Amino acid sequence: MVKGVAILLIILCHTSGYWFNNDWKFLYGIVYMWLDVFGPSLFIFLSALSVVFSITKKKGKLPEHVVRNRIFMRGVLIMLVGTLYTLVSNLWYIPNLTLPFNLYGWNILTFIGLSQIATYYACKLSEPGRIFVGFIILLFSPSLRMGLTEMILLEQGINPDIWWVQLGINTDIEGTVPPLIKSNADLNSFASIMYFILFSPTPHTPPFPWVSICLISSIWGEWLAEAMHKGTNRAYKDFHKRITKWGIFFVLIGITFGIELLTEDTARLEYLDVGLYTIANWQPIIHFPGMFRFLIHGEPSNMIYLMGMALLILSIFFYLVDLKNWTNKLTDVVMYYGKVSLSLFLIHYMLYFFFPNSLDLPFFIFAIFGYWSFLGFLMYIWIEFGDGKGSPEWIIIQMGRTADKGEDKVKQVIKKLQPEHKRPPKDG
Repeated sequence: MVKGVAILLIILCHTSGYWFNNDWKFLYGIVYMWLDVFGPSLFIFLSALSVVFSITKKKGKLPEHVVRNRIFMRGVLIMLVGTLYTLVSNLWYIPNLTLPFNLYGWNILTFIGLSQIATYYACKLSEPGRIFVGFIILLFSPSLRMGLTEMILLEQGINPDIWWVQLGINTDIEGTVPPLIKSNADLNSFASIMYFILFSPTPHTPPFPWVSICLISSIWGEWLAEAMHKGTNRAYKDFHKRITKWGIFFVLIGITFGIELLTEDTARLEYLDVGLYTIANWQPIIHFPGMFRFLIHGEPSNMIYLMGMALLILSIFFYLVDLKNWTNKLTDVVMYYGKVSLSLFLIHYMLYFFFPNSLDLPFFIFAIFGYWSFLGFLMYIWIEFGDGKGSPEWIIIQMGRTADKGEDKVKQVIKKLQPEHKRPPKDG
């Protein structure tokens, strides 16, 4: 159910940026800032939980290498789907970046694929080890990204202290910064190549620091798997109390260390969403003097805050669904959206061109409910009458089955080639 709510709110956030007219565009800046907790971090969190469940469920039933290969296969397949998304995005936003470089980018899909593999290895570490490595990545990732960014700017003859002036960015309109790597020719130094590998031209969810979520959230996945294995009401309540306390703790830590307000003058340019507050100021009623550090992607306080909010969101839905058995037709519909969330994420862009910068709030509310309904009906028709053939979920399932069949055939061949050990005849 969490996935269903998350994908609906992601569609809401994305469409608000395209559909609101200039009188109402400020709502996009406000909504995106605060509803981002339902975005990449939550899906990465849930992805890590699914890997832990898979490992726990199949432990002792299947050889470890079979479990590992299936997790790896699913991760690679999701990354391939993400690569197609990257290609389309780069062709649109960075047309001068051509093959093969425009195939590479760290968006939410490519990182979810990587998170499947990262979580598998995270489970090999002890809980203290995961926390230690996770926080080391959190603390040092900003310095790594900042250092590479400044080196690239200096190589391009740009002063990092006044980058927005020299690049001619109108922060009152654009709200985001342009990519550092805009063409193949920009990959001409050690710094640019390292930045390309580690962060990519469109670093929305790069491994540093987002992999820290996989490391730390795998611990909570093991707690949930343990509670579900016990299956008692007491175990469920203990788990719920445990994650609620840790969620509150992480949120408070994130806010405490990220309470500073940042602007384009004081924030690092490498964080693409720092300008959301300027869009939020497109109204005369309230002036936002900056954006909280804990709301800016990539900041350590933001990662901690997002993990805490993911725990609290899980706590709320776990309480409603698993402890209170809160189910009805509405929850069934939301769960259905969650099951096809990958397809919805990819196809929800298709009707953006219907209302570009043209809707006020009342019409937007009407349009977004209609869009949700249309996408749900589209997926229902696709699955019921077309068996979902061609959808991302279908492709991943089919390729996974192909891999399993190939693995079974290899096992059969190996078994046939092995010498048969016959028992010696008994002495008669």
